[in-house]
Amino acid sequence: MLDELWDDHPTTPEGDIRTILGSFLFTGEDVDKMVHSLSGGEKARLLLTKLAMNHDNFLILDEPTNHLDIDSRQVLENTLNDFDGTILFVSHDRYFINQVATSVVELSASGSELYLGDYDYYLEKKEEQEALAAKKLADESPDTPVTTTKTVSQSKQNYQQSKELQKQQRKLSRAVESLEQRLTELSDEQTELETQMTKPETFNDPQKMNTLQNQLTAVTAEIEQVETDWEENSMALEELNESNK
Repeated sequence: MLDELWDDHPTTPEGDIRTILGSFLFTGEDVDKMVHSLSGGEKARLLLTKLAMNHDNFLILDEPTNHLDIDSRQVLENTLNDFDGTILFVSHDRYFINQVATSVVELSASGSELYLGDYDYYLEKKEEQEALAAKKLADESPDTPVTTTKTVSQSKQNYQQSKELQKQQRKLSRAVESLEQRLTELSDEQTELETQMTKPETFNDPQKMNTLQNQLTAVTAEIEQVETDWEENSMALEELNESNK
C-alpha cells in the first residue's frame, strides 16, 4: 500500500504518506500489505486515501457505502465531513445521508426540488407538504374526506421500513467482511500446511504427514464452506441494495 501511494506522489516524504495512511486506519505493518490481498473494506479505505491525496474540490459518488465494513463507513463519513469541496452523491443509505448531506435533491417526472437539510429534514418537509395539500383539498372540497393522518402515518411507516432495510444491509455487510477475513486466514493456513508437507523432514515422517494431511483436508473443507457462505451473503446484499434503490 505504501508503494501504491508513493508511485502517485513520488516527491511526498515517506513519513507523510505513513501519516495519511494512519488516518485511514492503516498502521504499523499494514502499510506493507499487498493491494491484491486486501479485504473489500480495506481496498475501499485505500481508495479513499488516494482520493484524499488528490486534493480535488468536487466529488461525484455513486452508492459510496456499498460493501463497506463498519470501520470503513466511519472513515468515509469522517473524510467527507472534513472535505472542503462539493460532494454530489447518490445513496440508498438513509443513515449515511443524515451524517453527510447538507441538502437533498428529489428527482421526479415533474422535475427536481431542493431541500436544504438532511434526510430526516426531507421527510419532515414532505409530510408537511402532504398535510398542506390535503388541507387545501379539503378546503376546496368540503365533502372530500381528509387523509392527512393516513398520509403522514404512511410516510413514517415507510421510514421505519427503510431503517429496517438499513439494519439488514449493515448485518449482511458485516457478515461478508467477516467471511472475507476468515477466507484470508484459511488460505494462509492452507499455504502453510502445504509448505510444511513439502519439507523432507515431514515427507519422511508418515505420522506427521498424516496429521498434516488431516489438517489440510479440514481446512480445505472449511474454505469451501466459507466461500459458499460468502457467495450467499454477497448475493443477498446485492439483492437488498437493488430492491432499496
